[in-house]
Amino acid sequence: MCTDDNPVNSTHTLADKHIKGKSETCLVESFNSSMRDMLGRLNRRTKRFSKSEKMLKHALLMLFNKHSQATFLIFFFVFLVGNAHATSAQFSGELNPISDTGYYTLNWEPISQANLIELQQSRTPDFKESEMIYHGHNDSFFLSGLQNGAYYYRMKVDNDAWSDTLTLTVKHHSFQKAWLLFILGAVVFSSIVWVIIRGEQHAE
Repeated sequence: MCTDDNPVNSTHTLADKHIKGKSETCLVESFNSSMRDMLGRLNRRTKRFSKSEKMLKHALLMLFNKHSQATFLIFFFVFLVGNAHATSAQFSGELNPISDTGYYTLNWEPISQANLIELQQSRTPDFKESEMIYHGHNDSFFLSGLQNGAYYYRMKVDNDAWSDTLTLTVKHHSFQKAWLLFILGAVVFSSIVWVIIRGEQHAE
């Protein structure tokens, strides 16, 4: 069973397999919104029409008959496209990031909790020598301890197709730059200590 993440739905056990979130209910809500737009009887706050089950059934049948098969084909196409989007895995953000620290957080579009993400890492773009570094439901993964060079990542949901490749380039600060930053930090620290001492001497 799929519902939105309204707090009310968390207080009751609706089903053994209960998925909460907009990812699995957006298509249904979109369809309901379109129905309310085309059929005044489905407006939530109206006294113009009967809300009996029998009258609603006849109104929907007349609406579908009016729009014939074209309506069903359109909604079916939207459903297929939306469902494919909901289960496919894609990285969010840029696909060619650069890290100067050796760590980076991979993020991707959230998927249904009923599916599993498989994340692979490789040092070559063809993934001939790749390794699976994550398999689970999360929508992010933290990388650390990476040496200089290029790292390639791809992901998929269950048996779906692989995502676009993300290429992470790691380029650490040079030794000279690291020493320069250290010296600047030491100078700033010494200056702050000197100002504090001078202020205490003037106060006395």
